[in-house]
Amino acid sequence: MLTNGLSITETAIKFDIEPSMVIHWQTRFDVGGIDALKAKRGRPNKHMTNPKPQPKSETDKLIQENLELKQRLYVPSLANGKATNKELTQVVESLRHQFKLEDLLEFIGLNRKTFYYNRARLNYDKYSEVKDLIKWLYAGSDETYGYRRIQDELFLFGYVSMMKLSPVLCVQSS
Repeated sequence: MLTNGLSITETAIKFDIEPSMVIHWQTRFDVGGIDALKAKRGRPNKHMTNPKPQPKSETDKLIQENLELKQRLYVPSLANGKATNKELTQVVESLRHQFKLEDLLEFIGLNRKTFYYNRARLNYDKYSEVKDLIKWLYAGSDETYGYRRIQDELFLFGYVSMMKLSPVLCVQSS
């Protein structure tokens, strides 16, 4: 380009590359010479992620320390770190109205995704409505209905074959 006197677009057409790439190379050459165009050897440097903000003053440090001490006071020891994620989720759920969620998760050492996963499954029972209906039917029959009659009654209410719930609710044939 410099030796032949070609323009940027002519050079781009001649070598079948984008004109923006030619401009980029031109600016790198102008700034650093021929060495700026050579590929760097080795693994590229990792970009530094945003570090955690440091407390600005002594009062901020004291507030942070006070918060950590309160969390230690409220959070049970949980058997020296051998608690399951489900138990940790229950602890965080009970304390999340007193502290920030992100502070609690960081203090306990629980991932945010794990917390929400376990929280969704904590009290979830998809058969709770059917179980209540079975209990109501069984109690209404003076506990004389067996699993077959309860199954027939459930069918009248629009539920199909809940045989696996009968042993759970101790419904037995007489």
